[in-house]
Amino acid sequence: MAAGFGRCCRVLRSISHFHWRSQHTKANRQREPGLGFSFEFTEQQKEFQATARKFAREEIIPVAAEYDKTGEYPVPIIRRAWELGLMNTHIPENCANAYYYCWK
Repeated sequence: MAAGFGRCCRVLRSISHFHWRSQHTKANRQREPGLGFSFEFTEQQKEFQATARKFAREEIIPVAAEYDKTGEYPVPIIRRAWELGLMNTHIPENCANAYYYCWK
């Protein structure tokens, strides 16, 4: 047990020599834009988000309770989501048509 604790202390001491930023400090927010990672959405992502929100608001929410009550699979909603490009975005376009015909 003591050997494990000693090893832990050595590791912690060696890490502290790298001057890693403490978890209690904040990142420098005065960096120039464009440096490092940006978690802002691109215009295309913002458009996708707006489409998804509008679809949910106008087409899913009005009928969701009925589908919940009946337990029926919402095929019309799935078809419409597919037409808008909200479904299976990971499938390449050259393969997408074959998959879409499964829903017809």
